[in-house]
Order: sequence, then structure tokens, then C-alpha cells
Amino acid sequence: MENRAPLTISAARTWNLCKRKYEIQYILGYSPVKKSDALNFGTEVHNWLERYWRKDHLGDDFSSFDTAKASALVLGYAARWSKEDEEKYKVIDVECEFVTKDGRFAGKVDAIVLSLEDGRLHVIEHKTTSEDI
Repeated sequence: MENRAPLTISAARTWNLCKRKYEIQYILGYSPVKKSDALNFGTEVHNWLERYWRKDHLGDDFSSFDTAKASALVLGYAARWSKEDEEKYKVIDVECEFVTKDGRFAGKVDAIVLSLEDGRLHVIEHKTTSEDI
């Protein structure tokens, strides 16, 4: 069997969307010169959520409109969930990369937390949307 890199969700989605794009990006190794606005904003929100889960300071970098919008969303998220999160969960890892034992699949999860109520581990995943909030 040919030795291949593990399959990620992004690679699978690209394959399903366009086989040629998959070849260019994942086989030939080329990437776009400029990321889409939606992808940039999603990355910005994930950066702020990473700061939230790591308990880093959240509040004062507003270098762009997307940064300000993302920080406002995460500050609202923190206002809604932070007390409950601190009382119910212990953060185990943030932006945790994984590869399955057989090496076929890989990815990254936003956070892994331990429930202080029942001792179970939970995976935290966040997704952004293009819909107006």
C-alpha cells in the first residue's frame, strides 16, 4: 500500500467539492494566494476562542473589523458560558491535533474538557456561519 498523508476533514470536503482543486492543493501542494473573507473570519473567531479556552486575556486587539467582530462574539460567548464552564469543566487541551492509530485520518479539535460532574471527557467544537447574527 502506498504511504499517504492522513485524510483530514478539509481534504475530504475539497475532494467532494472539486477533484482538480484537491489535486492542486493536496497532491501538488499549492495553496491560494489569498484566503476567502469567510475563511479569514472563521480563523479569527477560532483564534479568539482558543484564547478563551486557554484563559488568556480576551479584550483589546481591534486591528481590523473582523478582529473586532470576532472578539465581540467571543466576549458574548464568554459572558454567557464562562461561569458555567469554570464550575463544570476542567480544560485538558486546546487546539488538539490528532491522528488515528492506523494513520489514515487526522484533524484538530477546538478543546477537550473534563466534566467535573461525571468525570467524562468531552470534545468542544465551534463553527462559524455566514448567517447574520
